[in-house]
Amino acid sequence: MLKSFVMGAAALVVAQAASAQQFYGLGSIGFSDFTGGDADNVCRSVQECDRTGTAFKLIGGYKVTPSLAVEAGYWNYGRLTGQRNGITTELEASAFGAGLAYHHPFAPKWLGVARLGLSAMDAKLSNNAGFSAQESSAQFYGGLSLGYALAPNVALDGGWDFSFGSVNGSNFEINAVSLGLRVGF
Repeated sequence: MLKSFVMGAAALVVAQAASAQQFYGLGSIGFSDFTGGDADNVCRSVQECDRTGTAFKLIGGYKVTPSLAVEAGYWNYGRLTGQRNGITTELEASAFGAGLAYHHPFAPKWLGVARLGLSAMDAKLSNNAGFSAQESSAQFYGGLSLGYALAPNVALDGGWDFSFGSVNGSNFEINAVSLGLRVGF
């Protein structure tokens, strides 16, 4: 009796997972903004400072339920650049990470996603005078996005992502805004 109950429950879970399974990929490009710590130091008392970098992300996900997915991704947040007396200093960051994403349909063609996870953040601070410091750290990341379905498995996706980095003993925050495509398989 117990064996048949367990087998029936397992079959129900597998059937539910099979009907809800959906792999998806997301690629987007936009811009990032670095603040705090060494990001502020790079831009302090400089002649020119560009806090925005070109950011992009690639994410792959698997929906374990219609609303909850596991994801893995790569984020390149670009770089911040400051110039003072002929010395150019750059702070750049990129990360690999994995986490959970909650998908919520707002209307038939609109889908909101909230994601949270842990990443391996690589940050590098360098200048053209020969200084270079690099640090890898485990950091939380998060994000919100809003998608509009262009076709049953293709959506235009606008998102905001945030994360943190650390280099040379100094912490900083990164915010990125991007636009891209999400494709379901």
